[in-house]
Amino acid sequence: MQEQIELDRKKLAERKDILEEERHKISRELEKRQHDLAGIKTDHDSLLQKLQGLEKQIIIGGENLLEKAQEQEKLLEESSKELEERKKKELELKKALEEKE
Repeated sequence: MQEQIELDRKKLAERKDILEEERHKISRELEKRQHDLAGIKTDHDSLLQKLQGLEKQIIIGGENLLEKAQEQEKLLEESSKELEERKKKELELKKALEEKE
């Protein structure tokens, strides 16, 4: 974006046939675009700093809370599967006992 603004400035300087008033108008527009771009960059940097701050807050006591939550979720899923298998085996044993009686 910055490169495009500089290119537009060079083109403006090369065009001698443009009226002075129009040149100033275009020049002001280019200045505004550059100012807007600087504001966007500042906002981007600010958001990046906030994100880094949040990431630091997530890591507490050398432990990444996101990873810990994912690990706990995985353990919970494994426990659920194991419980499901035990219930299934229990039903199979119960059925087998009923058939023997």
